[in-house]
Amino acid sequence: MYALVGGVGIILFWRGVWHTADFISYYFLAWGNGGNPTIDLVSAYDGPISFVLGFLMLLSTGLWVSNFIGAEIIISGLRREKKVADRNVQEIHTELEEIAEVKKELTDISKKIDQLAEKR
Repeated sequence: MYALVGGVGIILFWRGVWHTADFISYYFLAWGNGGNPTIDLVSAYDGPISFVLGFLMLLSTGLWVSNFIGAEIIISGLRREKKVADRNVQEIHTELEEIAEVKKELTDISKKIDQLAEKR
C-alpha cells in the first residue's frame, strides 16, 4: 500500500508540473503573438491540482524528502560539510580515524555500564 501511494504521488506530482508548464507556455505564447488566449478552467486547474495532490501524498508517506533531496545531502548541508568528491585523501583519513576513536570510546563506555550493572 505504501509503495502504491508513493508511486501514485510521484506520478501526480510530475504530471502536475508538466501540465502546469504546458498551460503557462501556451498562455504566454498565445498572448505574446497578439492573440487572446482562451482559458479552459479544466486545463487551468488540472496541473496545479495534480501537483498539490502528488505533493500531499509524497509528504504524507515521507517520500518527499527522500525522493527529491535525500537525507545525506540535507545532513551534510546542515553541517556545512564538503561533498566527498571535494574532500582530499587526508581529510577522509582524518575523519575515519575520528570515527574509529568514537567507536572505541563507545565500546569502553558500554563495558563500564555492563560492569556497573553486574555489581548491582
